Amino acid sequence: MVSIHKISFKGDLLSNVVKKNTSTQIPLKLTTNSNEILIKPNDTNKNETKNSSPFLGGNKLAIASSVISMATLGIGIVYLTKHGKLIQQLKQAFKNNSQTIKNLGTEIANNVGVEVKKVNEQISKVGNSLEKNVHEIHERISGLGKWQDGQISGLREDLSRRISGVMTPVKGGSVEEIMVSPVMVNGQELRLASVMHGYGKNTEKLEHALRSESTKTIFGFNNRINIPKGSITLRMPTSEFKGFSSTGGMAVVPREIVANLGAIVNGKQQIRLIVDTPMYIGQVEDNVFYSIQKRADGLFDYVTSKTGKPFVEGLEKIGTMRLPIYTDKGKTTEFVDMFLAKDIEQVVDLDLLKPWLSKGLQKELRNAEKTGNAFELNWNALKIKYNPEKGDIKPTARVKYDTVFYHNDKFNMDGPVVQKQTKNIYNNLTHNSGETERFIYFDKYFYEGLLHSEEAAAEKLGADVIIGNDWQTGAISAMLKLLTTAKKSFGLDPKIADKVYNTPIVTIIHNAGLAGNVWHSQDKLLNVMFGEHAAMITKNAWMPKNVSLGVESLNGLFHGSNLNPQTMASVYSDVLIPVSKGYGHEMASHSGFGGANHDIFRMRARYHEYSDIEHLKYIARQNGFNTELVTPLNTAYRPITNGCDRVNNMLTDKAAVKLQQDLGITQGSIRPKISNESVFEFHQHNKEGYLNKVIADVNTAKTGKSNPMNIELPELTDLTGVTKDTMVVSTAGRIVDQKGLDIWAESIEEFLSRHQGGDLPVFYTQGVGDQVFIDKLLEVKRRVASRFGKQASDRIVFAKLFSEPGRYDGCKLMSDFTVMSSWFEPCGLVHKEISSYSGAIPIVNKVGGLTDGLENGVNAIFSEFRPKFENYNDALNFNRHAFANALDEAYNLYNNKEKFKKVLENSYNANHSWLKKGGAMEEYAKVLVDLKVLKPEVLKFN
Repeated sequence: MVSIHKISFKGDLLSNVVKKNTSTQIPLKLTTNSNEILIKPNDTNKNETKNSSPFLGGNKLAIASSVISMATLGIGIVYLTKHGKLIQQLKQAFKNNSQTIKNLGTEIANNVGVEVKKVNEQISKVGNSLEKNVHEIHERISGLGKWQDGQISGLREDLSRRISGVMTPVKGGSVEEIMVSPVMVNGQELRLASVMHGYGKNTEKLEHALRSESTKTIFGFNNRINIPKGSITLRMPTSEFKGFSSTGGMAVVPREIVANLGAIVNGKQQIRLIVDTPMYIGQVEDNVFYSIQKRADGLFDYVTSKTGKPFVEGLEKIGTMRLPIYTDKGKTTEFVDMFLAKDIEQVVDLDLLKPWLSKGLQKELRNAEKTGNAFELNWNALKIKYNPEKGDIKPTARVKYDTVFYHNDKFNMDGPVVQKQTKNIYNNLTHNSGETERFIYFDKYFYEGLLHSEEAAAEKLGADVIIGNDWQTGAISAMLKLLTTAKKSFGLDPKIADKVYNTPIVTIIHNAGLAGNVWHSQDKLLNVMFGEHAAMITKNAWMPKNVSLGVESLNGLFHGSNLNPQTMASVYSDVLIPVSKGYGHEMASHSGFGGANHDIFRMRARYHEYSDIEHLKYIARQNGFNTELVTPLNTAYRPITNGCDRVNNMLTDKAAVKLQQDLGITQGSIRPKISNESVFEFHQHNKEGYLNKVIADVNTAKTGKSNPMNIELPELTDLTGVTKDTMVVSTAGRIVDQKGLDIWAESIEEFLSRHQGGDLPVFYTQGVGDQVFIDKLLEVKRRVASRFGKQASDRIVFAKLFSEPGRYDGCKLMSDFTVMSSWFEPCGLVHKEISSYSGAIPIVNKVGGLTDGLENGVNAIFSEFRPKFENYNDALNFNRHAFANALDEAYNLYNNKEKFKKVLENSYNANHSWLKKGGAMEEYAKVLVDLKVLKPEVLKFN
């Protein structure tokens, strides 16, 4: 039964309401325990799906009619609270109405047939004679029936507070006023949205639940209930996803997890895979624009100006959420269109997948292959297809997943380019809204869609497990655990609340140094997240008691005075997964790597004093938990080194043809590896094909007529004499502090100080980013010219390229060695992608996850490393010499051709796959088995 708390007209004076609303255009707002429904009686959009709130339906008259009998009461209360002379009359009406009222549900049901015309008549009567209608208000209240427990007293309390000003109303133009309370967090006062009539007898229980939540998740003190054994739904909310929007590894990892996890589950358990991501519109990249276009068949295409073609076709609009959103200005309504793309396919490595298939599926596949005829086999999300007539050399495996796009102005990327900043989905300076606000809104939309998934008739979108992608989804964890708890205490259906609260959430941590930390707008963002429960939640978001935490880490939503989404993920996610074992260890062992949330990572990893089971039992007791929940198995912190499948990083015939077209080079210059051909021969052929293009482009830049590669200092660049037999060492990607371009530049100078004359290597750098670090390389280039002569600097090449067609793949092909000289690197995929693509041998610092899965001297070269936490200059000097030593080792290896061929072959054939036995996907599956989402038999390897 619906419980009505309040009916309002956006705070308008009654005289204005009557003046403006003499037709059927009266927006009525019904606030229930769980949500708010905005109803426009004349909204008859036939294209909208008929749904319950918060999804817009096509027929709202039934809902409008069921609240029409309350309209007079709503108008009267708004008017009387603003006109003192009638307050006493209303108080007397309440006083006289001491008998508890009956059967609201029956009254509302009987009102379903009331016509809108009747509403207008009632409103006119109220406008003509307010004082007369006080008696009518009294009579209406008498006939409404019994409200849910506490609601009449709540209304009295609400009225009393409005009159006395105990809580401060906040107004903001056309938005509705809200009630706020002062909340102190780490020494700063915030004014946060509050419920109007408190939590009554539930207050103490709610406060305890909110305060203890962090202890449960950080230490894994959860008694996870079994999830039904039938079909499960896995949701992957992410700020970027390869194929839609991509800035690097952040987009690749979620795609690979969804695809490979779906592959190994099939045949053993039914699974639906759903990716959730913002629908970015406008200038998403520099001079690249995204748009959504409606088709004649009613579906939509998602189009990029880069190609002019859809990169997602046939999107179905599954609904529009109309959500009440609280901000620092008041309460407003957000409209969020949801688009669904079904059965998007991602290739997975069939050879590596076969042992994961059940014996029955393997037999079915073998029988199909024996026929030699075209076939297609489908097992839930997994599809295996073979069609020789269309050029298939062997069967291929693909996993199908769905994608939900959230369309709202918050994801409009149009904005001025400021200070030569590169356009991307994270840059605050080049867009109209900051990234933290943008993704907190995204998280809010995801959460509300999840909370009301059963109400979306067009497409039911529930979840049995959520895998969030880095800090951008951190607010989801906080809302799942805290907001759902508050809503349940305030009247949300316990079945819905328990389902959402018990949905396990796993968060992948890519980079502890990037946390979404924001020092302003905390009031607004907390209100957006938690709505009217913001004050209650924020003041009770306690960290565990009796643990070693600094004063800046006492609230699970903040670090110091800064709102911190990474803190939210670290505190309220059931499991944290750093993207490599090496980086996971660093995050928990040193604040220089772990950043603001180092202490939380240390607790989750059970390092130092937290490795003692008895100490954990002490913490459990101090925080009110049964010590039996403490187990030797650490389920809350599970670093997993990312995989890198060869199948998605191979040079195919189709890719080679396109690459030649993009680069404008001769057909046959680039080709995939031929059967029985050595890796060295394959590598040398493609190296020569692209290197000749680079030499020609450098020569063009030297003439000054044009600069096709955006070569910096072309007057000091000359590749005369360079051939496929010249050693090429390269690095490509984003240029930021993390990537250690200063180490790379200094090591080149050190190397050249040791080697003069002869056929010197080409040191090639390609990328865009922070000009400060680009200038460091160019400074070294000039210094080398001054110290050792122009010939020494000629082969230090910098090309300002990033996403230009064919250039990144070309760089992979011409590289003998690929450099990762990072100051820190959570995982690093580039060197593994390149090795799978061309065989190029990684030269990497011994930091983070760069060395995971590699062997020094076998398929890679490791460089000793010193972090810069204590002294940057000392660290740079150490790393300058150490990386120069690694370059020396590479130089000697290259000149020993037989040994070089062997290491090149090892690099090309290294198995970094997600699907290998004991690899990343097996570890992810173990996490989900421990969370009781997947069946244990999913882990069976035949």
